[in-house]
Amino acid sequence: TGNVADLPRGLTILRLYNLVLAFMGDIKDLPPNLTELLLFGSNFNISGNIKDIPSNITNLQIGGLSTILGNIADIPQNMRFFALYNGSNVYGNLSDIPSNITYFNAYNRADGKIISGDLGDIPNKNMTDFKVTGNLNITFDKDFPLAPTYSSFSIIPDDQYPIDSATVDKILIALDSKARSSLGTRNISLTGACATPTEASQAAITSLQQKGFTVQTN
Repeated sequence: TGNVADLPRGLTILRLYNLVLAFMGDIKDLPPNLTELLLFGSNFNISGNIKDIPSNITNLQIGGLSTILGNIADIPQNMRFFALYNGSNVYGNLSDIPSNITYFNAYNRADGKIISGDLGDIPNKNMTDFKVTGNLNITFDKDFPLAPTYSSFSIIPDDQYPIDSATVDKILIALDSKARSSLGTRNISLTGACATPTEASQAAITSLQQKGFTVQTN
């Protein structure tokens, strides 16, 4: 149990898991030289703004009741693995995702600021995991930003900016064209306000399933 402000100032790696009783504080009070911060489980209540994340962090995963907010453009440029779960409020344009990030998981709460942009504007074209949920305005008209070895892809928009069937079809076909067969857990979700796919992408869905993906659509 404790507060981030009481951590040793020289700490560089912090990993806390489900047996934590209570851990809280503002991310601006984290040790400045942290390179890895993993807070897995339910009893975390971390707040603050993305712009105050220590600049050396390359791996950031924060769960629980945490309520971190901020602009994608303020994510530290060294970041490789970025995951803020369902209490967070991330906004901004996909084109501002740091180019080193291969794993991106962000939620947005409907407060007027959205996650927007074309999937093809994501700088790193070798993403392995991508998930955005909430108040989104996502399009797909450019090159797909995933590595052939990607393991998960998820877009779950709210009703304000639904994704039409034609775009859902295009995404599924692109997902299939990128994917290699592989072992392990692999998931695709185009749910929420995503429209139902049409016959145009049924062959792609079947192919993805044969390659080992669980595919969820409306």
